[in-house]
Amino acid sequence: MPGPIGINVGGVNVVRPGVITTIDASAMVPDTLGNLGVVGVLATADGGVPGKVLEFRSFSEAAGVLRGGPVLSYLSRIFNPSGDPTVPGAGLVRFVRIGAPTQATATIDGLVFTSIDYGRHTNGISVQVAVGAYAPWDVTVYKRLDGVQRTFSVGNGLLVSSTATTPKVVFDHVAQVASLYANGAVVATMAYPTDSVTLANLAAWISTQAGWTATVSGDPSMPVRYMDNPVLASAPAILATPTALPASQGALVWQLSNAQFEVTAALQTPGTYATLTVAPETYLSGANGTNADTVSSTDWTNGLTVLASADVQFVFLCTTDTSAQALAYQHVLAMRTVTAKRNRILVLGGPVGQTVAQAAAAAPTLPGPVVYVWNGSVSYNPLTGLQEQLGGHGSAAQVLGIAAGSYVSTPATGKPLLSLGLENATPSDTDISTLLIAGVTPITLNPVTGQARVEQAITTWQGGANVAYRKLLGLRIQDAIAAGFNQVLSSFVGYPLDLSTGQLIKLAAAKFLDQSVRSAQNPGGFLTPGYQNGQQTDAWTNLQVTTDGMETWAISVTASPVGESDYITVAVKLAAAQISL
Repeated sequence: MPGPIGINVGGVNVVRPGVITTIDASAMVPDTLGNLGVVGVLATADGGVPGKVLEFRSFSEAAGVLRGGPVLSYLSRIFNPSGDPTVPGAGLVRFVRIGAPTQATATIDGLVFTSIDYGRHTNGISVQVAVGAYAPWDVTVYKRLDGVQRTFSVGNGLLVSSTATTPKVVFDHVAQVASLYANGAVVATMAYPTDSVTLANLAAWISTQAGWTATVSGDPSMPVRYMDNPVLASAPAILATPTALPASQGALVWQLSNAQFEVTAALQTPGTYATLTVAPETYLSGANGTNADTVSSTDWTNGLTVLASADVQFVFLCTTDTSAQALAYQHVLAMRTVTAKRNRILVLGGPVGQTVAQAAAAAPTLPGPVVYVWNGSVSYNPLTGLQEQLGGHGSAAQVLGIAAGSYVSTPATGKPLLSLGLENATPSDTDISTLLIAGVTPITLNPVTGQARVEQAITTWQGGANVAYRKLLGLRIQDAIAAGFNQVLSSFVGYPLDLSTGQLIKLAAAKFLDQSVRSAQNPGGFLTPGYQNGQQTDAWTNLQVTTDGMETWAISVTASPVGESDYITVAVKLAAAQISL
């Protein structure tokens, strides 16, 4: 027998001669790992599920969920910190509502209606049951506070006929079995152990039984377990003419669970359904919780615990309470350990009226991965449209928005803030020097444009002049390098420790370093080449991968991070003009 002919292309043996083209599109991925920061925010609010990470990608999205409270003023600044189109705000906020808000409830026809949202505003939700215009029942959910409503039409599920003697259909939702009866005895059963068994499946099965026919009059995709469940003694007798089997309570429970509109409904006695009856408009009640709730240190701690599992690079608490801010400080320290591997930077400021001396004293008490901002900027309240002053903490939200919306290699220093004016319009040079030395980020007026601006974005680190720790830019680059290596090398954990794995690790590390070099084509890069003796030097050198031969790989490299242009010195030598005529 002759041997195989042709060639192998992508695992396929091609025998017929011709041109075979394959395209590798893997390089079309942008040459950056995406260095924009995600913000984690904790606060009280009027709306939103508590104790859960909620994601917002715009201020309007956040306002729609959280409804009200000072948190919206801070989020407005985080999403739109500058007003300068070249200085965007945060693109993603992961939010945790703290406190203990509750849901509103009401019981109608044996159904317990519960608001989906939490907070006092949910007491404004009402439910009404009326005879339907097209279906047997119309159940209308109103939210008077927001002027919205939605009507759910429910009624019959199946039309069934049978030639049997006193035929009946009975559902046992506990055992999840539908039974056909004739003359008081079971003649056929169908189990429905999963939601995949629908009214359409049930009707088809009934129609296969001798003397029985069934058609769907409700939603064919509704699971059988939502059919109304009369007891055997009162199960509807099914005659030669089609008889309706009701699905009103069950169908409503199903529709509300799928709608995610304003309420859900659950049976007071699980598994026991009965048809709906007319009920007047009934308001849900019993809900508590607003943005003005008093919260404890335990509430802040619980919120930070929830945030611990989220992927965020910045942490912001919507409070100037120093005890709460101290808890956040301990949180970011715990997150920056080699075991947690979730490097985070805390951004905060003081209240309205904070002096230079108070800010300079406060910052050193939180040394390390913290940006402490002084000087409040005046802005419009996003809900009332009135001017408001949030002190240095409000400006901190803007600095945070600038940093989170920018590449790691983009300094926040010198960036303009959206502001109607500053709380302290003319701090002296001495004040600014005092603040910077103490590790405070001052907000000042640009002497050329008159705009509010970040004088210098620094951290509260007290260990000296090392720019990798002292400047926000330097700390962000460190975090980006750590996160990048964790991302690209973690997949090698569990690989065989051999030469092949070492080579793969080195290739992956080199690719990450190459992707991290900043250029016009890669503005998100945070490493930079140098230039010496008329030649460009590499942004990174001396990448080495070694092993102990048993379980550990050690990687070392020298890399040059992007710096920050803070000082520009100009030397001009004046010389007298020589004029000789």
